[in-house]
Amino acid sequence: MFYLIKKDTLAVARTWDTLPRRIHFPGGGDVMFSPTAPTDVGPDHVLREAEVTDFEPFDPATEVRNGPDVVVSPTLNVTETWAVRAKTQIELDADQRSKDLVGLQDAGKDIALVLTELIDWTLTNTAMQATDFTSGVRQAYQDLKAIADRVK
Repeated sequence: MFYLIKKDTLAVARTWDTLPRRIHFPGGGDVMFSPTAPTDVGPDHVLREAEVTDFEPFDPATEVRNGPDVVVSPTLNVTETWAVRAKTQIELDADQRSKDLVGLQDAGKDIALVLTELIDWTLTNTAMQATDFTSGVRQAYQDLKAIADRVK
């Protein structure tokens, strides 16, 4: 990352993923430069590429990468630090819930087939009758069965 630093406060004024070709200062015009980064950008700012530390590989299934924590030194050097930590049980549970929801969404056809087969068997092999259900439930079942029969 590239950082535009205000010299007097060491505050980050702006960031870019790639080296900017042009920097616009509100009320102050533009600064344009070549592909090699200049140090000073106007009288009050400096452009620096960050030194990245602790950007190690991690396992997104069990770990989370946090950052960057950006530190601007008095010598106007910029350092990005990334931290990796283990996921909490809450995060692991949320990941599993997301996977489960996707699995349920993908299982819609299978659920419809199983449900209609189960209801058909129940109505055929027990004392239960279609009239034991409300008209809304009967209609929903008939609609679902028609769809399930088409996709078998």
